[in-house]
Amino acid sequence: YFNYEVEQTYRDVGLFPPDIVTKLEEMQGVAESNWQVLKAKDDADGFALKARKAWIRFKASQDSKAKVDRKKGKRSFSPTAMERGSEPFDKIWTYTYWKPFIVFVEREIGQDDLDEDFMETLESKAALLKHEYDWFNEKLIQPFNLQRQKPQYNAKQAEEEGWPLEIIVLKDSATFEQFVLDSMGQPMPGARAFYSPLEERVMTFDDTSTTNADTLWFNESVLIHETFHMLSDFYHADPMFDMEMLQQRPSYTSILVQEGLTDSVSGFTREGLGGKATYEFLELNHLRLRSFKNIYEILDSRPLFRIRDMLEVRSYGQANQVAFKRAQELKVNPMWAAQNGVGIFYPTACQASYFFHHYKKNGKYVYRDKWWKFIGMDYKGEITLTSYNDNSAIAEFKKVFEIDSDEDFDKLDKEWLDYIIALKPEDVGKDGNGEVEGPSKTIQPGPIAPPPAPEPGHGKAHDAQKAAIPGRDEDKEAA
Repeated sequence: YFNYEVEQTYRDVGLFPPDIVTKLEEMQGVAESNWQVLKAKDDADGFALKARKAWIRFKASQDSKAKVDRKKGKRSFSPTAMERGSEPFDKIWTYTYWKPFIVFVEREIGQDDLDEDFMETLESKAALLKHEYDWFNEKLIQPFNLQRQKPQYNAKQAEEEGWPLEIIVLKDSATFEQFVLDSMGQPMPGARAFYSPLEERVMTFDDTSTTNADTLWFNESVLIHETFHMLSDFYHADPMFDMEMLQQRPSYTSILVQEGLTDSVSGFTREGLGGKATYEFLELNHLRLRSFKNIYEILDSRPLFRIRDMLEVRSYGQANQVAFKRAQELKVNPMWAAQNGVGIFYPTACQASYFFHHYKKNGKYVYRDKWWKFIGMDYKGEITLTSYNDNSAIAEFKKVFEIDSDEDFDKLDKEWLDYIIALKPEDVGKDGNGEVEGPSKTIQPGPIAPPPAPEPGHGKAHDAQKAAIPGRDEDKEAA
């Protein structure tokens, strides 16, 4: 109602007319009823009120007709940004939550309720992400006493009040691809999800039409990968808050830690389905193992990146530089190596992290404690690099792993390669009974082509720095 609708007689005595009082009482009744429902949920799960507050913050920051700038993370999900300017915000977005995550879900156009198939996929993701957070908490937050670092100016408040970690589920792949293009300035072909440090959210979309078991496993693995990036970015002692910072120096000691650890954690096994599923992480990542063995065979049983080489890589540009240099040593085409450097680095780093965690000799883990000690030094900010050319972390790695010479590195490489090459990549797609699908029950080698012969006088390594942005999964070996 408007003030002019109230007769002067009532205004003179400061009272409302009976009909308006009735309307106000009805509104109050609805509000109290909704509050009781929300309070009951919060009493049951201890998170409903935190999720509702996060929803209110999200809506307040996005429900605006002001200018959109996705590259700077400004109003990236407003009705205008979503190209749905004629629709109310609440018709475009809804939310669900799984402690400690809140999931903002874009509705299909004209859709009031989320369909059952979609809700089933969300239930499955809830189980996955709950187990992943618990794993991260057990392996990193608690033993290293990590503290929340994001949002930049409210991290302490967010930790004390239990602000949820945010995931965006867009309605389809086209909307996801448009967001990637708008925010990153370039497409990411085949990307299924990614963590955006500027938005401080995991971005993904849902495709309930996908039934291929390998694809479903890969989709889950990618979600694990990107969520691990978000957790790491929120709890690493030296996070990056803007692109300018990221261009000056790396947050992590190397991409071996940033991506190798993340990719190895993304290897998982699952028991059960849907909300009752349980997960184990840092299991063998069969897809990455397949890719690594493919390149290893192409290079006549030699790795393009040795462990000492991976420690030098703190940016994508450096991955290509090191690949170029190593290819010259191996007498293979260096331009081929530089062009495929990042795509080869990922599966190689994944196998190194898996080896450090799982390798045993005489029934004892040889490098597990050392690897996690080094990771802890990285995450706690005990090793801070001043630039992308700062090699001080390599010296710390050598101290932890008791490496005094090139011969010690050679010994470590031999143990690593002997262990990894003996492993067999299995088909990760399982049917409903847990049986491996497909006649061969193995995955065929990946599609990176062998290098052409070196051509005299051809080119130099790519020397432009391209920072390794957390969450940008460069699966170039699958291109």
